Amino acid sequence: MVYKVVEGTGPLVVSMPHAGALTPEEVAERMTDAGRAAADTDWHVNRLYEFLSELEVPHIRSIYSRYVCDLNRPPDGSPLYEGEAASELCPTRTFDGEAIYQDGCAPGEDEIRSRWRDYWQPYHLALANLMLQAKDRYGVVVLLEAHTIRSQIPRLFEGTLPDFNIGTRAGSSCAPELRDSVAEVVEAAEGYSHTVDGRFQGGFITRSYGRRTRARTPCRSNSPSGPTCRKARPGPTATRAAARCARTCAGSSRRCGRGRKRGLLSDGAARGDCSARAGRFGGSLSLDGRGQVRVGLPGGCRGVPPSPSHAI
Repeated sequence: MVYKVVEGTGPLVVSMPHAGALTPEEVAERMTDAGRAAADTDWHVNRLYEFLSELEVPHIRSIYSRYVCDLNRPPDGSPLYEGEAASELCPTRTFDGEAIYQDGCAPGEDEIRSRWRDYWQPYHLALANLMLQAKDRYGVVVLLEAHTIRSQIPRLFEGTLPDFNIGTRAGSSCAPELRDSVAEVVEAAEGYSHTVDGRFQGGFITRSYGRRTRARTPCRSNSPSGPTCRKARPGPTATRAAARCARTCAGSSRRCGRGRKRGLLSDGAARGDCSARAGRFGGSLSLDGRGQVRVGLPGGCRGVPPSPSHAI
C-alpha cells in the first residue's frame, strides 16, 4: 500500500500527499546522501493533524517519500506557477538544489511512468473516492490539502515564510466565504503570522480539484450534449468544517510544543490548500489539455469530476 486512508464522517476531507518518508531500497541505493535524507518531506504534518481521527474526519496520507513520486505534481511536468521551470513527478534536485541521485542513476522515462502508475494513480483514486463518499452523504465536500515546509529556503524564496500560508490559486479555486472563514480563524491564532496567496498558492491538487466556477451534475448517459451545468457554493456546514479544522490545527501546533518556541515549527511553516467539490467520482484518472484531473465517469462518459470546487 502506498498510502494510508481513514474513513470518517462529515463534509471535510484532508489530504497529506507529502507526509511519507519511506524510500524503496532499490531506489535509495541509487540516491545521494541528500536524497536519502529527504529534507523536503512535510515533517510534523502528522502531528499537526493528529486530531483528525478524534474528530472522525476522513483523511489520506502518503507513505512513500515525495522524492520517489511527488503526488502533488502534474504527471506531464507542466510548471506549477506561470513563468517557473517545469516541475518533476520524480524529483532529481532538492529544494536547495542538491542532486537527489548519483551520477547516471536518475529515473528514466519508463521508470517515471512506472512510478506514476504505482504511486500517483492509486493515491488520487483513493482521494477521489473519499470525496465521493462525503459528497454522497452531505451534498458537498471540502478538501483541505495539508502541508508543512521549511520557513527559509533561499533557492525558492527570499526571507522567512509566515507560519500559515493559505493558497487559493489567486482566488480562482475557492469561494470567497470559505477563504475568508479560514483566514479569520488563522488570524485569530495569537502569536502566529499568516498570508493568503503569498509564495505558495496551492500545488497540482489544488489547481486541479479546485474549480469553483465550474459545476456539472453526475453523468447519467452517453448523450452527445454531455452533463448539464449548475453553479453552487460550499454550504455553511462545509464552511464551518474547514474553519474548525483550521482552528484545531492552530491549537494542535501549540499542544505539540508551542510552535516555533519548542520545535514543532522551529524549522518550518504550515501550508493549507483547501478544495471543496460536490460531484461523483469513479473509474480512472487522466489529464486534460490544461493539466486538470479528468475522471472516467459512470456510463462510459469521460469529463471533469461533476461538481463545483473550492480551494484555499
